[in-house]
Amino acid sequence: MFLDNFVSDLKVLLKDGFKYNNKTYSIKIHSFVCDAPARAFIKCIKTHTGYYACEKCTQCGEYFNGRVIMRSVSCPKRNDLQFQLHIDEDHHLGVSPLLDLSFGLVSCFPIDYMHAVCLGVMRKLLNTWTCGKLSVRLPAKSVSTISQYMVNIRKCIPFEFSRKSRSLSDLARWKATEFRLFLLYLGPIVLKNVLPISIYENFMLLHCGIIILCSKTHISLLGYEFAGELLNKFIKHCEIIYGKEFLVYNVHLLCHLSDDVAKYGPLDEFSSFPFENYLGQMKHLVRSYHKPLQQIYKRLMEMGNFDFNVSENKIDTSLEHNMGPTPCHGKYKQFQKLKYGNSSFSTYSHSEANCYFLKGNVVIRVYNILVEQDNSNIFLYGKQFSNYSSLYTYPFDSNLINISVVSLLSSDLNLYSISDISCKCILIPLNSGTAKWASLPLIHKII
Repeated sequence: MFLDNFVSDLKVLLKDGFKYNNKTYSIKIHSFVCDAPARAFIKCIKTHTGYYACEKCTQCGEYFNGRVIMRSVSCPKRNDLQFQLHIDEDHHLGVSPLLDLSFGLVSCFPIDYMHAVCLGVMRKLLNTWTCGKLSVRLPAKSVSTISQYMVNIRKCIPFEFSRKSRSLSDLARWKATEFRLFLLYLGPIVLKNVLPISIYENFMLLHCGIIILCSKTHISLLGYEFAGELLNKFIKHCEIIYGKEFLVYNVHLLCHLSDDVAKYGPLDEFSSFPFENYLGQMKHLVRSYHKPLQQIYKRLMEMGNFDFNVSENKIDTSLEHNMGPTPCHGKYKQFQKLKYGNSSFSTYSHSEANCYFLKGNVVIRVYNILVEQDNSNIFLYGKQFSNYSSLYTYPFDSNLINISVVSLLSSDLNLYSISDISCKCILIPLNSGTAKWASLPLIHKII
């Protein structure tokens, strides 16, 4: 009953398309992005605590130490026809109304890495290190060291991240974006020389596997199959390090992530992150309990959210100033913030997050944004690092994906054309007592 209206409306759209301004647009289902309980509910299958809960393979779970665990990473895969015919009766609880639609109920339900990996596996690891069993729990001093490091580098986190890094004492209140920030960027830095080497290298398997699957560039370079091998190795090592009880549903799903990436592209192409972000905005549009859907629709129309005529090359500057620095030659207008197409650049004085990659993998720190008086050219005015080395070498050399330790910042300021910028990066000072920084490109901002 819950999905009847949705299914009937979608049937019409799939058959007749959507008409707008005397033009008919064909409609096709890309995927359903849900967390595990929602997927189980609308597919009418066993939930994530069941023995036959896995939606991607036929593995039968094992009850151990108060939970159902899944140890294998190589069980036979499920397919859409098997689901339609209810071949595995132990997997189904009923007949899903979505079967009336012409799409696959296995292939069109990818794993959402926001819930499974960030809120699932990464949170489980951090909870294990801070309050797990004694054999893998970190000493209080080590937890304090990591927490202080996380607080100290808040000013290094670019504005592209909705939340800055927080102490592990706030772990219970961390959001999904904070777990993603830790997994993809901060973890390899703040955990180094703090975690025991076996646990650190196990974490690096997860970090490297996910960071490859998040980036189209990294997938092209290293392959989603290689990322899948790293995640399978992570799962196997977890059983050795943390015990069988660690291999719960979310950990098992890691072995299927690369298959979804092969079909849909990088993980952010089918994650819940954009929907969760927009959900918060929509909540503020509702003024009363009466007809909330209609309220949201009217507010969105008023805000002009359906005007898609945006120029990709539009230049938007803000926070003009005259505080320098500037070159001795030429006349320029100076700005603290610039939006160019889909990319944003900033030079806030209170921030240390003004760092970028040039094409050719050179890292620069930017001190000013300059626009020629006739608006013909845009430049970043900054200094570049001259020394580069690997941040890690296991499970592969970090330089392969442009993650490096940089040092020796030049004393001379130079002009860099906006067209020479490859992507923004995070620059984190290393806790080594030397003037060295870890440089990591923002994988969702690689041009």
